[in-house]
Amino acid sequence: MTEADISRGPAQRSRIVSRTIAGLVLRLATIAVAVAAIVVAEGAAMAQESAPKGTAPSHDAAWLAKELGGGNDSSGPAASAQEPGIQLCLAQAADLSPAYPTTTFRTNDKQIAVIFRLGNGDNFKKLTTVFTAVDVGSALPPNSQVARGSLSVKPGAAGVFHAIVMHSPGKYKVDVFGDNQLWKSAEFSIVQAGEPAPLKDPAELVQLTQGRTWTYQITQTVGPRGKVTNVPPGISKGPDGKFHGEMKANLIGADTSGSHLQYFRGGALQLEEWWQIDAHGLNVTKRVVEGSTVPVDPPQTIWKLPLKYTGDWVYRAKEGNLRQEFHQWGPVPVEAPSGQVDGYVVLIRQSEGLVVSTVERHFVPSVGMVRQVYTTAFKGELVSREEMVLKEVR
Repeated sequence: MTEADISRGPAQRSRIVSRTIAGLVLRLATIAVAVAAIVVAEGAAMAQESAPKGTAPSHDAAWLAKELGGGNDSSGPAASAQEPGIQLCLAQAADLSPAYPTTTFRTNDKQIAVIFRLGNGDNFKKLTTVFTAVDVGSALPPNSQVARGSLSVKPGAAGVFHAIVMHSPGKYKVDVFGDNQLWKSAEFSIVQAGEPAPLKDPAELVQLTQGRTWTYQITQTVGPRGKVTNVPPGISKGPDGKFHGEMKANLIGADTSGSHLQYFRGGALQLEEWWQIDAHGLNVTKRVVEGSTVPVDPPQTIWKLPLKYTGDWVYRAKEGNLRQEFHQWGPVPVEAPSGQVDGYVVLIRQSEGLVVSTVERHFVPSVGMVRQVYTTAFKGELVSREEMVLKEVR
């Protein structure tokens, strides 16, 4: 079964409506803390409505397409923030930037994401993608077409195509045609999925010993939908126009709720969390938010066991309407303080009306989280992107 979902909606900017994203940061339950207060400016009527549906494109097996934006609006800040063309990755972030860009996929990956952005002069009415198995040995004849699909677009459109990963290792390519003329191409490969490092005990997933400290470098980019209203202590604006700072996570002890972590920025306590590791993975069981202790019910699995698991799960809070989608891949190469090592990518996605947030985390066994990219977008346009990179753990 396949499906296609197109959402469009040119912006209708009438009056300014301020919407603070700080609450969304906490509800997303990331271990990052917002660098600055961000507000979204948009027409009041649009802030209350859901994205209108478009007409489903033609499609065949192993193909899914989604377009965000359209018309003149999508050729504005959202489209200009990234170069026109296509980019291959594991998935798309909230603003249609790539989550874990790569040209190497594994046989246990569920899908290949191809993000596209039309540039000036790309006045196509239809995009067609063709996936070809260039050389997969005896599995298929050379240059066999394995997937194809079409999508109606408008000038300046941006979106994503998904293709189910083939189980035959080898060399592949994707061609994108605009109105039946070749527009862009990209080569990629599919390799046999690797075996994860064995764990004798789930507790080996992350070393949660008292006194351990993780030090992260923070970089925040404010997008066209963002506005900085306050720069807190410990954060400074660099010559690159981005905001920079440092975050420390200290493991101060343990109790019945798990290992107790405190997060400091600029020497000030920002957040507290309790972690537990069980047969399901790494779980958050409790938080202290704005001085109030909040049990996480049910506990939230943020890195799933067994490590050979590549797939999806959904977190739903027992109370309220909090719903988060989790996707995990691995083992894949990730960057750690020691260099490139085998690790795992977990992507979290949460929507609140027209505000979408994603959190891309990279984990390394024994070490913990080595990178996080927290992206918030409004109707596909970037509000804020905050990146945390592990510099030291001791």
